[in-house]
Amino acid sequence: MGAKVASELAQSLGDTLELIPVNTATTTPGALNNACGADFVKTQQKLPPSLSEVLQPGQRACSLDGDADRLMYYYLDSRSQFHMLDGDKIAALSAAFIGELTKAAGLDDKIKVGIVQTAYANGGSTKYLSEVS
Repeated sequence: MGAKVASELAQSLGDTLELIPVNTATTTPGALNNACGADFVKTQQKLPPSLSEVLQPGQRACSLDGDADRLMYYYLDSRSQFHMLDGDKIAALSAAFIGELTKAAGLDDKIKVGIVQTAYANGGSTKYLSEVS
């Protein structure tokens, strides 16, 4: 599912934001998430082998799981060091940013920003959100 939608999104975006789908073999059994999906990146804490030769420092990449309901966002810094943001970190950072915008606009008394987490949420993100709210 994710490979199909990513390819369609890449076409829609055109030159606005270059999106290069990789590992999109949907007809070869077992190939789609082989050493590249969200679980691989999360558990191995490293680039998928298919990106190790092509991802340059400063470029961003994402890995989806098979049905595209989980995403791991990652990049290489200027020293080619791997950095990953999982969904919980992305949600926490997004909520903090939107909260700051709400306060800056003087709307924090009218708009409440929050995050709904499941039982699968990262404990660190739950602690962080509790401390900053």
